[in-house]
Amino acid sequence: MSESFTEINVFLSCPDEIITKTNFKDIVENELKAVNTYYKDTFGVCFDLKHWKKNPILGRGVPRVQDVINQYLIKNCDIYIGILWKSFGNPPGKNANGIEYSSGTEEEYYFAKDLNLELWFFFYNPRADLDIDSEGIAKIKKFKDQLKKDQIWYCDFYSNDELKEVLKESINWYINKKYSFSLSILAKFLTK
Repeated sequence: MSESFTEINVFLSCPDEIITKTNFKDIVENELKAVNTYYKDTFGVCFDLKHWKKNPILGRGVPRVQDVINQYLIKNCDIYIGILWKSFGNPPGKNANGIEYSSGTEEEYYFAKDLNLELWFFFYNPRADLDIDSEGIAKIKKFKDQLKKDQIWYCDFYSNDELKEVLKESINWYINKKYSFSLSILAKFLTK
């Protein structure tokens, strides 16, 4: 095992309902810990999860808490993961450029997109909730249309197990894309 490793910072973006009404944050955290066991020891790669509930931000944010989240959490990340369910979240107020987003999650997405981070979006869509028609759902549908237009990868999931599976696939895809050359050399070395 190598003493040094490459840290891949992952930011989880979601409205409060994902934290308080689901265990999706825990699933993401646990999946990253599970892959760390393998990738850190084998390839020297380690994932570190950041999100606004896990990483307390000093003060209330000047002028906005969202600015602190953007600058200190997202700006230093490699991967952005967004999760939405029924709520689109709350508006964070106008940013320094005078732009007002419909939610913190929306602003975080555009901030991450401008930084050219790896962007993954997951939409919880349990079959029992398919007929819900609320303002939040309408905003989410509009946002999904924008992701499609921006050609950003996203998927729906219907259960905890599906979220775990798609996370594993996404992580493996990312590792293969980013480190395929070095991993293939390492694999040749390990098979000798």
